[in-house]
Amino acid sequence: ESDKRQLTERINRLKKKILKINKIRDIQRYRRIKNKIPVISLVGYTNSGKSTLFNLITKSSVLSKDMLFASLDSTIRNGYLNGSNFIFIDTVGFIRDLPTTLIDAFKSTLDEIINSDLILHVRDISDSQYLIHKTEVQKILSEIGIEKDDKRIVEVINKIDLVKNKSNFHNLLKHKSIMISAKKSKGVDKLKKKI
Repeated sequence: ESDKRQLTERINRLKKKILKINKIRDIQRYRRIKNKIPVISLVGYTNSGKSTLFNLITKSSVLSKDMLFASLDSTIRNGYLNGSNFIFIDTVGFIRDLPTTLIDAFKSTLDEIINSDLILHVRDISDSQYLIHKTEVQKILSEIGIEKDDKRIVEVINKIDLVKNKSNFHNLLKHKSIMISAKKSKGVDKLKKKI
């Protein structure tokens, strides 16, 4: 009974902390909108190379590891492209069948995506399940109110340097996907122009 009471108190403290963090994020979001700084979110399946690309574009050093949930919170940085200021957001990597409880836990992170001016859907073409991963990401985006045909979404195909058979590239290019290798800085200039 005592343990249960302590756990309940701890849960309530954490919920209050989350509310406080959400209020701070709302204020920051309001300031960005007021100052008309375009916001760009990087989304994708876990280990798609979002953080590597984020580091490259923003000249940051965010943790970038081949592991599940290497980053559990979105990271926000300023970035400058062609003399213009942008806000870049590196979101948590999605996974298959993300439980509803986790979607709730990541809600403030996912809310950042909803208010973005541009959404870069980063995909790992070297992964044999990249088509399944695309569907999973679209499903989670749909759950927060962003449909797959949303005009803000730009598909970024990453890790092209790891693919031996380039036959898939032709089909992806027809869909106006941008082909890059964030690790080798290939195609990133084309992505910056698109942004």
